[in-house]
Amino acid sequence: RRSSDLTYEALLVDGISRQACSTASCGTGSSEHIDWVLQPNTTYVQSDGATVIGTTDSNGIFPFPLENNFTTFTSGSPWTGLETDWTNNINNCVLWASNLPADNGQVGDMGQTTSSSISLFSLACSQVQSLLCVQQP
Repeated sequence: RRSSDLTYEALLVDGISRQACSTASCGTGSSEHIDWVLQPNTTYVQSDGATVIGTTDSNGIFPFPLENNFTTFTSGSPWTGLETDWTNNINNCVLWASNLPADNGQVGDMGQTTSSSISLFSLACSQVQSLLCVQQP
């Protein structure tokens, strides 16, 4: 397919319209995997099309450590809104609608292959940060 025909979604949760897991056990049920961007039992690669990031489990989440970083960038802190166990962090820039310095959003670290890759610290929503985008089937 042409790259212009591809669809991507941000690996970003708000706990209402998108979430990976409602509990650390990340089971099944109506409160799990709401509009989640990762597919179960799927191998994901970096944008080079060859470097394997990892394979998701049956719940559509990566077990840590990842095989490689999410991206070829070795630094950066993308917005995620996640905790290290794939649940929602309370810091989500007011459902990603705020850019005020008084509000916070949770970020990960693109240079990590551990759970820090999805959740490391909170930043003021006035900060400009990247997003991790996932190609959709």
